[in-house]
Amino acid sequence: MTPSSRGPAFRGLARRLAVAACLYVLFIVSARLAADDGTYCAYEVTVKKPSGEPVAGVPVGLVQKGEQIAESEADADGKARLCDAPLDAVDIFVGFDACGQVLVRHVDPLWLRTRQVSITYAPSRCSEFLSFPTDCHVLLRVVDEGGHFLPGALLDAKNSEGPVSGVSDEFGRVFLSLKKHEYLQGTVKKKGYGSSAVSCECASGDPTEVKVVVHRRQSALSSSSTNSSTIPQGRSKDEQGVGHLQ
Repeated sequence: MTPSSRGPAFRGLARRLAVAACLYVLFIVSARLAADDGTYCAYEVTVKKPSGEPVAGVPVGLVQKGEQIAESEADADGKARLCDAPLDAVDIFVGFDACGQVLVRHVDPLWLRTRQVSITYAPSRCSEFLSFPTDCHVLLRVVDEGGHFLPGALLDAKNSEGPVSGVSDEFGRVFLSLKKHEYLQGTVKKKGYGSSAVSCECASGDPTEVKVVVHRRQSALSSSSTNSSTIPQGRSKDEQGVGHLQ
């Protein structure tokens, strides 16, 4: 057979091999779907406690563009399947929205394969998040006139039960707890700074942050001729800032 007569035969063989390859790919995809009960499922989420135990009965869902688009429930093995999903990324949530919900953001699906997602979730009682407080949790935030945190500032105050004291930490924080309708009044001071009055009243029971501004003292000016000290005009000896709980 001459080379010219073999050309069409080889081209026909190549076409048959290409068709066979396409049929093989379709067979593999069909077998993969059949192994999964014939239905492609986008996500399978496994929910576990920090100890590794599965979490059953907790809601698991998909969110996209701020809207919930699917929801399931974890079974006895902590697994939840979310099959019908968009072709682009979604957020996956576990838990109740008011009780310590966990959110995993921007999870992309796999083409015709189930994306396996493992999420650690610590079950919480809703009462931990939805309690009705009888006390006010107050955070005093001590800063200088530039808004910088002031560590080591001293709170000297009193409430209806007696004296209250505290020292601000590296973030300028002093943590207080007041009973309903309790009133606190006092001052915050720090070496090298003036003192600042602070007053708080627990009215609603809501946690509140109160900013307390204290100003740096003006340095005494020394006179070499008279060896005396003066305080600059226009500022009091102890310039004050006040923080109030609204």
